[in-house]
Amino acid sequence: MMICVCIICLGLLSYKMVSVEPCAKITISIQNNMGSFADFYQDDMLRLSAFMQNSKDITWDFGDNTRIEEGVAVSHAFKNYGNFPVTVRVNGRCYETAMVKVLKKKEVIDTAVFASDNILTGNKDPYVGERVSFTSKVDAKSYEWSIENSSFPVYNDKIATYVFNAPGLYTVILKLDNNPKKVSIMPVMVAPAKITVGPKPSNVPQLLPVIPPYTPPVEKHDEPKPEPALTEKPKPEPAQPVQEEPKRVYSYKSAPQIKLMLDEVMNGDKNVTDFDKYLCDGAKTKVNENGKESTFEQLCVNLSGEKNIKDLTVEFVDITTFPDKSKCVRVLKVKYTKKKSGWPFNKS
Repeated sequence: MMICVCIICLGLLSYKMVSVEPCAKITISIQNNMGSFADFYQDDMLRLSAFMQNSKDITWDFGDNTRIEEGVAVSHAFKNYGNFPVTVRVNGRCYETAMVKVLKKKEVIDTAVFASDNILTGNKDPYVGERVSFTSKVDAKSYEWSIENSSFPVYNDKIATYVFNAPGLYTVILKLDNNPKKVSIMPVMVAPAKITVGPKPSNVPQLLPVIPPYTPPVEKHDEPKPEPALTEKPKPEPAQPVQEEPKRVYSYKSAPQIKLMLDEVMNGDKNVTDFDKYLCDGAKTKVNENGKESTFEQLCVNLSGEKNIKDLTVEFVDITTFPDKSKCVRVLKVKYTKKKSGWPFNKS
């Protein structure tokens, strides 16, 4: 009898050990209402989402003594500033914790009035060495032009002219009437200098044309020409229809969705061709990768199969909207770091 009980207990224990699935990787995405994955402020409504294979139920603990939320994607606003451990629990036992830094609430700028399209004009895609002028569309008592995080001089006229000596992403800032509420910005992507072919050197001797000696013309007597044979006129070939190049159709994905697709590039499940219908210039789409100018093709090469990438963030710098309301991404800004050892988050 005792032997039977032991056999039954061992069978139940082995069944339980086999039926427990291991925890897969949990991906957490956090962005503010402007679509940015950084610079979170008090009272900003943040959008949080989590992904794990074979997930059934997901709960959120925001670490600020507020109630637990449920769902794959939730919204939350932190009433205080500081560092908050946000914990996602999946299927009741798998969890991941991300530390969210919330900054003190800053003074709100009326972006509806002082958006760059309403205030600034200028070339957003200049080349290295090209003189670029930016103009204020509105009149003001004072103007203050600057380039963010650079040594460019400050201009105080209605028009400011700059020459960029290195490619990359720059931010032009205009403050009117010395009022922090009247600030407008414009992102500028500077491309490498154009390669031009100059004129031939003037000191290269040029060969003069050779004039042949004069020869008097020989008189020719007109000979009777034979009557042309009657032939049927060739029938004109039918015009070939002109085949129009098929119109490229774009689809739009948000920055968090592009970020999740880049995670799959790192896992080897996607490549650069999977992004063609979302990017205006396909593999050649401009990318600011950790502060350096690059292309989306090179970004995918750098991320493919990479297991040591963390804190990957994606931000759209320039989006093109077509008359049919379709959209494509023209310029992206991607940041990430490479971990040296270990993993900064707790896992079960």
